[in-house]
Amino acid sequence: MRKSSHKHNVLQFRVAEEALDEDGTFELEEKLFGEKISELEQRLSYSDRLSRVFSIIQTDFRNPRLNLAHASHMCGVEKSHLNALLHRSSGATFHQLLVRYRVLKGARLLREKNRTVLETAISCGFGSVRTSNRNFRRLLGCGPCRFRKVLQWRRKEETRIGAKWPHTDS
Repeated sequence: MRKSSHKHNVLQFRVAEEALDEDGTFELEEKLFGEKISELEQRLSYSDRLSRVFSIIQTDFRNPRLNLAHASHMCGVEKSHLNALLHRSSGATFHQLLVRYRVLKGARLLREKNRTVLETAISCGFGSVRTSNRNFRRLLGCGPCRFRKVLQWRRKEETRIGAKWPHTDS
């Protein structure tokens, strides 16, 4: 039991570490959305409605009551039609885009040492820490606490070796 638990922790650690690029900044956009946010915005910009709905996600993601019904009302289109348009254009439904955006913002907030996981979850629009944990695990392979530990470990290693991670030996 102990061995498999250790393997699971190592796997979670690797997945979380892979979400960081070489200079320690976040490259989560590509991991979560399959492309940069700017590229997704550009692809959605051909339609005013799709552009508007992504703008709603970006500005209102902190609202835990934000949902497809609200977004479709704001865009003046039926829920099913809006979801179909989004899925066809981005490969994801409204809810999937919203959750991915919340996880992206949460991961970025976890960089700040003075924020707790609870504060991060609430400020990103998750209804609870449990919901935040579930979505982090599903999308990044580890919960927010583990993700933060990866960040802290990486900072400590960079300080110890005096270089950015990953370092290469010549």
